[in-house]
Amino acid sequence: MKKYKFYILLVITILCMTIILTRKEFQNDTFYTIKVGEQIFKTGIDMKDHFSWMNNLSYTYPHWLYDVIIFLIYNLFGFTGIYISTLIFANILLITMYFTLNNIIKNKGLSYILVVILGLTLKNFITARAQLISFILFLLILYFIEKLRENGKKKYIYYIFIFSLLIANFHSAVFPFIFALFLPYIVSDFLFLFFKKINKNNFKKINFGKIEIDSPKNFKKIIIAFLASLLSGIFTPNFPIACTYFIKTKMGITMSYITEHLPTTIDKRPEFFIIIGILIILVLQRKIKISLNDLFLLGGLSFLTLMSKRSYALFAILSIFSIGRIINQFFNAKLKKEKIEEFLNNDITFITFNLLFIISSVLIINSNTSKDYINYSKYPEKASNYILENLNIKNIRIYNEYNFGSYLLFKNIPVFIDSRADLYTEEFNKDCTIFKDGVVRKASNYEEIFSKYKISHILIYNTNILNTILKNDNNYRKIYIDKYFSIYEKLT
Repeated sequence: MKKYKFYILLVITILCMTIILTRKEFQNDTFYTIKVGEQIFKTGIDMKDHFSWMNNLSYTYPHWLYDVIIFLIYNLFGFTGIYISTLIFANILLITMYFTLNNIIKNKGLSYILVVILGLTLKNFITARAQLISFILFLLILYFIEKLRENGKKKYIYYIFIFSLLIANFHSAVFPFIFALFLPYIVSDFLFLFFKKINKNNFKKINFGKIEIDSPKNFKKIIIAFLASLLSGIFTPNFPIACTYFIKTKMGITMSYITEHLPTTIDKRPEFFIIIGILIILVLQRKIKISLNDLFLLGGLSFLTLMSKRSYALFAILSIFSIGRIINQFFNAKLKKEKIEEFLNNDITFITFNLLFIISSVLIINSNTSKDYINYSKYPEKASNYILENLNIKNIRIYNEYNFGSYLLFKNIPVFIDSRADLYTEEFNKDCTIFKDGVVRKASNYEEIFSKYKISHILIYNTNILNTILKNDNNYRKIYIDKYFSIYEKLT
């Protein structure tokens, strides 16, 4: 029993964390994902939008493969199937985090602790979105880069190519980030070769105080793997989207107005700043050093996180090897690595940890039984039914808010805008200013916007200031109201 105690704890912990982290309530992207997947079976990847009442909008299908899979799951098993699939993907992510980290730092106890700490900070990121698949694939690519650098086996080049290819088709919007994973290693190796040439020495490691530059290992094979990953972006049905989507998105205005793209602040993500603070303190310890490629990777991921709240998940997942190496040095200097595992195998620790995770997961399960997959205070279920039963959706133009547009198209109601934000910008559709008009300008210019798009009906939250304005405007008549939503008809 004692021999398997740690693995029993590990299995229970990961299963419980999967339940704790996975949200039952779906968010807006899940709804359009189902419908886009369904549309692909009808028309293929035709690069056209089929859900807005605006004509001739082109759509890039940036995660077409994920859309197809989610639609098939929904078609067979409904929302419950999607929820279970999300649980499975979350479980795979946590397992991958543990086993890859342990293989890198060779410390089971520390690997367990880091996966628990970093994993629990992913609470708001584990949902039915393509990003969950890309998290797993990015971590595996980074792991294979590490292994290729360590032993130079060619199989890792093939693995990197295959997983890069999967990212190009599962989530092409983040495909260029693969190259960012290579950069810390390539730049570090280039700098080593540069200093070696200047000094004309045969040293195996260069020290700059706390920073170490390791000698290049299998440098040519790393470059080949890098080029192979670049080549994988060609093999997509929507080429060259994998290579251009990210750049176009960065050029657009959506990054400044969508909440998840806004900068990270200490009140929203205190754990990020705590982790960075701890790492700085550890590196300043006398016997601890940091490799240049780890410094570059941590620095790059930290910068991305500061620029965008959404990037925190990448920091928590992809910095795990670098964080593990730094903390492992600290523990190695203070105590034997077996001590952590012994602590986890201690009867009191074993029972306490298992009870905490089991009780927490049971509470989550009990809480979820009273929840639906759809939060009807956010998504207009009753209002959508009213529209379908009382209005001719082929002959009306509904103005809707960004946050619930995806639910409308899921209900087969043509939309003004939805959470496929980039679709409605000039970078992806020439002269298209729907995102600017629907998200940036909003109520202050409502008459101009409604006139520009020939809006016939308006569906909005009751809490929207526009609801108060339209209530007092004789040109509009309220034809529907419930606890959360109102529908207006434009009279003139």
